[in-house]
Amino acid sequence: MSDGEKIEQYLKKNQSSPEARHLFGHESAIMMGVGGDVDWDIINDSSELGTNIYALKSDVREVTGELPAIVGYDAFKLILNVTDSSVRKDKVNASIAVLKLFHESGGLIAFNWHMQPIGLPGYRERAYRMDEFQNNPYIALMKEKKPFYRIANGFADKDWWWNEFETKRLAPMADRLKLISEDGSGIILRPFHEFDGDWF
Repeated sequence: MSDGEKIEQYLKKNQSSPEARHLFGHESAIMMGVGGDVDWDIINDSSELGTNIYALKSDVREVTGELPAIVGYDAFKLILNVTDSSVRKDKVNASIAVLKLFHESGGLIAFNWHMQPIGLPGYRERAYRMDEFQNNPYIALMKEKKPFYRIANGFADKDWWWNEFETKRLAPMADRLKLISEDGSGIILRPFHEFDGDWF
């Protein structure tokens, strides 16, 4: 038996076993995946989602026969429209709708938040991404301005940085999480995901 077959056998057993001690999770499991040679992405328009979580595509279900107990999702995707205006509004709303459907179907959602800095001139949400460091004019500026360091330490403009962060990051995120789970149940928030990267 190959390693791949062993993993598949284990996952199938774990998913269906009533005494299983692990919850199986997968990042964006019901949002994106791979079918043959083509990647798929179902989150574009919330009107196309329907109300049956099991009608959605899932690579995990293809392998194990069940949806994962936990879906991981990058929380910054929920607040892209803060700086991108209406460009990604439909996709953000669709993400909220499918995550709400997953939550209402009994699933847990782990939000991995790559917390973006704020207050940089001409700033775009994706400026901080690791895979965009090459020729990225924002990286040097972030290292110079040190927004998170200013918030955490006694810089003279600490309050300005914090107020910007609170109003443009924390408040919108809280509003969107409440649309998914009003009382916060079923949500795991990881606010300092990959916090040791240069973007901090």
